[in-house]
Amino acid sequence: MTFRLPAPLAGQLVGVATERKLQRERPFTQQDIVCEALHQWFMRNGYVEHNGR
Repeated sequence: MTFRLPAPLAGQLVGVATERKLQRERPFTQQDIVCEALHQWFMRNGYVEHNGR
């Protein structure tokens, strides 16, 4: 899948991913960070159980 993000958000994602990769702190790929963010959003809005993925 491909998504368009607003430029400031895309730039922040690149910066955070780079910083986390240098620190070897997971998640550090852009894909993994977005996946985690979406999962948290789904849980918070009742689309996924808190212990399920």
